Amino acid sequence: LGRGGTLGCMATFGGARLTGAEWTRYHSDSGFGSLPRFGLDLLEDSAGWVWFNRYSHALGRIRLSDGLEEIITADGVFIIRMAEDAFGNRWFGKDGQGLDCFTAGDEWLHFDSGDASLPGMVIDGLAPLTGNRIAFLFRGVGLRIWDHRGSLDSFGDDLWWTALDNDGLLESDTQFSSLTHDGQGGLWIGQTNGLVRVIPDGGGYTARARLGAKSNFTDGLLSSTVNDVVADHDGGAWVATSLGLARVNLDIVFEDNVEYWNW
Repeated sequence: LGRGGTLGCMATFGGARLTGAEWTRYHSDSGFGSLPRFGLDLLEDSAGWVWFNRYSHALGRIRLSDGLEEIITADGVFIIRMAEDAFGNRWFGKDGQGLDCFTAGDEWLHFDSGDASLPGMVIDGLAPLTGNRIAFLFRGVGLRIWDHRGSLDSFGDDLWWTALDNDGLLESDTQFSSLTHDGQGGLWIGQTNGLVRVIPDGGGYTARARLGAKSNFTDGLLSSTVNDVVADHDGGAWVATSLGLARVNLDIVFEDNVEYWNW
């Protein structure tokens, strides 16, 4: 879902974009590097570009105002996720190739485990948070939150968080996980064993509850495997599982020094 309520879609024939009641189709053709077939994600940014990729083949973008097409690279790019932060920086999470950023100043930056302390090179999910923070799902590592402190090309002042997870709610193998930011500082993570709520806690982050496996909240809500999750603006989430589509919210309240989870 892009800015202004537009909807972008990926398919084997190419891509499409819905604005109001009008569809625009972007067919795969040799003149545009066979884009945007077989992409895993797309991004409509604040500068009026839609970014497409063909996994393992190419990355390009289309300017919506005049249809201008640009190929960024056609040399074995493996982009899994794309997102834009509040400052206009566009982030590209890659499979085995680290992380790329196209800054608001139109400068390309690359981050990998050698120069940015990335804890993993396969980025299955990314979600810009408030301020300079970005949440990542690193395959084989799990959830990490990065605060680049605004200086993208300097790593000396960066901060990394590992969410506190005393109950073992988070999976480290994130290949089939999904990640979304709720706009209030918290995260929803969809996994093969349920839906996990991660909230800010004392400057860091804590995994507080899981709905699905290891819970008895199965009343028409969730199966164990969450296929996708998207947050809405009031802290809730839309969750897709094999049982269908559900809307979920969680209120954590304290009464007489006892914590209650109200799903």
